[in-house]
Order: sequence, then structure tokens, then C-alpha cells
Amino acid sequence: MDSPVTIEELRSFHSIDRELYSRLVIKLRRDISTSMQVIALWMWLEDVGYPNIIHKMLSLPDSLVKALADEALICLNCITSDSSPPPPTNNCIPCTLGLMKQDISLQFFHDNRLSAIRGITKKLNNVCLRTFADIVAANVG
Repeated sequence: MDSPVTIEELRSFHSIDRELYSRLVIKLRRDISTSMQVIALWMWLEDVGYPNIIHKMLSLPDSLVKALADEALICLNCITSDSSPPPPTNNCIPCTLGLMKQDISLQFFHDNRLSAIRGITKKLNNVCLRTFADIVAANVG
């Protein structure tokens, strides 16, 4: 019988995600909840074929991490919107495109809205809320 994963094991497994989340929240002073959604989006992207993007971000300068987080918010808005995104010729996520090293656009997020919402929600509930709880608690108030 499998034993349940402890919070320490979960935090250890997600140490890179925790490091980037801490950087967003503490160093870059970004919103706790929004940053959690951004990390969940990036985790989902890793699951659907864009490997190691969070790991790649750890070595990037703060200005680029901030730009990537801002673009992630654009992607999240695209996922939750019923409106079609701007045409691909108007690339609104150039930093993200450069990081991925493969084709990605707002149209991708729009076309995969249902899968993205399910995947991001699952990451938020099963990983982020549990794994980042201590970081949140230390930075609230």
C-alpha cells in the first residue's frame, strides 16, 4: 500500500517551483494569489510539452522574470476570455515565445482553454496551495 506524500516530500519535490514562487512574491513583490496562478500556468505548460520552463527561469534576471510573469497574466486572461486573441502577427508574448524555444501564441491558449483551466486548477489545488502555504503565511500581513 502506498503511503501518502508528506508536505516535506512535496516541498522537496517542488523546490524549484517554490524558489521561483518565492522570488515572485518576496523579491519582486508580486501578488501572492496571482503569482500562484502564474506558477500553476507554467506547471501546466510543462505538462503539455514545454519542458523545464520554470527551471530555465531561475537563472534569468529579475526584469525578464517580471516580463514573463506579466505575459503569463495575458495568457491567463486569454484562457478565461471568450474573445478571440489578437492575430499571431501581433505577438503579445515575445519573452514567453523566446523562453519556450518552440511555437506558442495566445491562439494556443485560446484553443486549449478547457484543458488549461482544468490543468491549472488541478495544479493550484493539488500542488501550489499545499506546497506554497508556508511562503504565503510568512508574507501575509
